[in-house]
Amino acid sequence: MLAALVRPALVDPDLAPHAIPTGRPLRMAYYFPQDSTSLDSLRTNIGHLDVVAPHWLAIDGAGTVETIGNIGAAATFLRGTNAVILPSVALTSKYAGHQIVTDPDVSSEALNQLVDAVETWDGLALDFEGMDAGDRPYLTAFINTLGSALHARGKYYAMALPAKTSDAKTGWSGSYDYAAIAQSADLYLVMAYGFKTGSSAIPGSSAPLPWMDSAMAYAVREIPGDRVVLGVPFYGYDWNVSTGPPARALRYRDTRELLERTGATTSIDPESSSAMFEYTEGGQSHEVWYEDERSLAPKLNLVRKYGLRGVGAWRLGQEDPRSWVVWEQMLTAPRSVSAQLP
Repeated sequence: MLAALVRPALVDPDLAPHAIPTGRPLRMAYYFPQDSTSLDSLRTNIGHLDVVAPHWLAIDGAGTVETIGNIGAAATFLRGTNAVILPSVALTSKYAGHQIVTDPDVSSEALNQLVDAVETWDGLALDFEGMDAGDRPYLTAFINTLGSALHARGKYYAMALPAKTSDAKTGWSGSYDYAAIAQSADLYLVMAYGFKTGSSAIPGSSAPLPWMDSAMAYAVREIPGDRVVLGVPFYGYDWNVSTGPPARALRYRDTRELLERTGATTSIDPESSSAMFEYTEGGQSHEVWYEDERSLAPKLNLVRKYGLRGVGAWRLGQEDPRSWVVWEQMLTAPRSVSAQLP
C-alpha cells in the first residue's frame, strides 16, 4: 500500500495555509517563471487572484523534486501577499510519471519530496500530464495517497485535469479516472483548453465553448462541483496555413502587434466564442485564433451554470489586460454553492 510509505505528519500551526474565500467564485492563475511578462502580470494583477500556482517545480523518474527557473523575486513578492500559494509540479517526462506511480521506492521518495517541497507554502498543485493510459490505476492510487499526505500536513491539494466529455480510457486524458480521485483533492482545475494545439493541422479555437460546456457537464457528474475549477486559456496561436503546422504560440500582446501591423479585422467566431482573424504576409496566408475580453465572458458563464468553485487561467503574462475587467465583473457575485475546503 502506498499509504504506508508516507512519513508521519507534523502539522505546524505557524505554517497553516491562508484561507480560500468561499463567498464568491475562486480566482486562480498559473505563474510561469521562465517568462518575464508572467512576473509583470503577477505583480500588476495579484489583487484579482485568490490562488496563485507558480509553475516552478519538476519531478523526475527517481522521485526527485527540483525548482526550475529563477523564483527569487516572485517568491519574495508572493510571501508579502494574502493569496494562497500552491507551487505547481510537472513531470520531466512520461517515463518519470510511469516510474513515480508504479515503482514503490520511487513512489515513496516522490511522495515525501512533494510534501516537503511545499512545507513553507499553502499546498501543492499537481500537474502530471501526458501519462500512459495504462498507468491509470497506479496514478489513481498515487493521487489519493498524496492527498492524504498533504492534508495530514494541513495543506491544500489542487490538481490539473485534462478535460474530457466522457470517461475516456485512452489518449491524453485516459490515465485520469475522475470518479476514483473525486474525494482526494480540494480543487480540480479542468484544463478546458488544448482542443486545438500548435500541432493541429486545421486551425481553430483552443477552447471552443460547446466543448468546454460538455467538459464541465461531465466533470460535475464525477466530481463535486464545488471543487471543480474551470481552466481557461489566455494564449493564442498563429497558423501559417500555406506551410502548415506547427503554429506559433502568441501572448495577447503578440496578437495586438499582428493586428496593428497587418490591419486585419478581428471577429468572434459564433460557434466557438473565440476571437480570430486572417492575414496575408510574404505571400503566405495566416489564421490566428486567440482569447480576449469578448471571448472570456461567455466562457465564465459556465461557472454559474454548473455551480463550479471558480476559474483558473493558464497563464499570467499572456492575457488581454482588459480581461481583468470582465474577470472582476463576473467573479465577484456570491456563489450559489458553498465550498467544502478544509
